[in-house]
Amino acid sequence: MNMKLFFLCSVLFASIAFGQMNILSEPSGADVLIDSAFVGKTPLRGLALSEGRYVVKVFYPSIFAWNSLVKVETVQVSLVGSTEKFFELGGLLAVNSVPPGGRVTYQGSELGTTPLYVRSPSRFNGELLVQKEGYNEERVALNAQATTPLVVRLQPKQFGEGVIPADVLSGDHGMGVSNHWLTYTSGASMIVSGVLSAYFKDKANRDFDGFLQSNDPGLLSSTHRLDRWASITLVISQISFAILAYVLLSE
Repeated sequence: MNMKLFFLCSVLFASIAFGQMNILSEPSGADVLIDSAFVGKTPLRGLALSEGRYVVKVFYPSIFAWNSLVKVETVQVSLVGSTEKFFELGGLLAVNSVPPGGRVTYQGSELGTTPLYVRSPSRFNGELLVQKEGYNEERVALNAQATTPLVVRLQPKQFGEGVIPADVLSGDHGMGVSNHWLTYTSGASMIVSGVLSAYFKDKANRDFDGFLQSNDPGLLSSTHRLDRWASITLVISQISFAILAYVLLSE
């Protein structure tokens, strides 16, 4: 009886044909859903799927982030060869300055004034220029993989270098905000939680790669746990940035 059941299951399994799908993204590490089911993080290679059409959604940096970059595509999987889908996710840029109101220029184009939040179809990778009348300009090198908000501290010009802004002469030029405990606390929380989020996400990616190679359920469980921690710390980082922006703007 057991042999007959085993033979029947073998026949049914052999009758089901699968194709393969590879899902890649730039930047990598994006959450991937296929027909609303979470399947892992990019890059994903050799996914076994039956022939048909699938809705593929990718979220960067995470499906839990309120400001995620999201792409959705319908992909046809066939039984012949391997289907590969590449997603160019673009970039996010969040910039604040102390004091606020700095003009932000990227590759010769003015993006706006701080506090600034910009989405782009391509990644930000180059030099950022922040300028404000009465202050020395600041240049910041951008990393294409960076997702944490930038805080640029502008230094007032010395007498004889240019026009001294009225807020500097009055003693209320925004630098005093840095002495406020809430500014220090929110700034430190933003940096620490941002670093932790990146660490947890990187560890989750490694554990998931190990799961794909070994099919160890413990690694898959670890991936889900680390993803939750990465999402929680990322939310904390974003909340801290919002608090910091509010404090600076209220001044």
